[in-house]
This record gives sequence, structure tokens and C-alpha cells, in this order.
Amino acid sequence: IKNRSKETADISGWFIYPAGTGTQGNTFYFPAGSVLKPNQSVRIYTNEIHKETGGYSWGSGKALWSNNGGLAVMKDNNGKKIME
Repeated sequence: IKNRSKETADISGWFIYPAGTGTQGNTFYFPAGSVLKPNQSVRIYTNEIHKETGGYSWGSGKALWSNNGGLAVMKDNNGKKIME
């Protein structure tokens, strides 16, 4: 996920999920204090933590995406779709 704006984005409470699942099941919520500076990128791993890319992990014991990738939906803390 990359902040392409010129403003710092507070993404606390925003969530992301594989597009085929709706908001139930495999949904990742950004914890309080999650911010993205302009042009900053983060990654959310299935079951690993890499501090150099934000330190976010779904904590899932099973794969969430196929080897061919997948489509995700990201919504803000009010449920407004930000990107797909």
C-alpha cells in the first residue's frame, strides 16, 4: 500500500480484505497509530512480520492469495472504499 498524496495519511482503523470475501473472515485492520507519510509504502504479510516494510501481518496460518496474486479492497474506518 502506498500513500501517493502529499499529505500524511492516518490509516488507523482502516481495513483491507481479499475482494471475494467481503468484510467477513480474512480482514486486516490497521492498528491505532498507523500513519503513512507522503510516498511511504507498507506491506501486509500473511504470517510474517517485516519491520522494514511496516511490520504488519494478517497472522493467518493459511495462504490468503493465490500464486497469481489477487484483488484486495481497502476501506477507511467509516467503511468508505478507498481503493480496490
